[in-house]
Amino acid sequence: MKPASVPWYQNSLDITTVLTPEGAIRYTSPSVARTLGYQPEALIGKNAFQWVHQKMHLLFKG
Repeated sequence: MKPASVPWYQNSLDITTVLTPEGAIRYTSPSVARTLGYQPEALIGKNAFQWVHQKMHLLFKG
């Protein structure tokens, strides 16, 4: 029997996040709870740029 495959990012300590072009969070890995204390489901739809300093926005949106 083949073990159930789990995507690598599900058990990673790194935070993996998928954003829309506008910066809305579409997915964030479970490690966000361990690392930052946020439940992944609570972040879906939020704009990731709200946690980035205003002066840095152009670097990310460039």
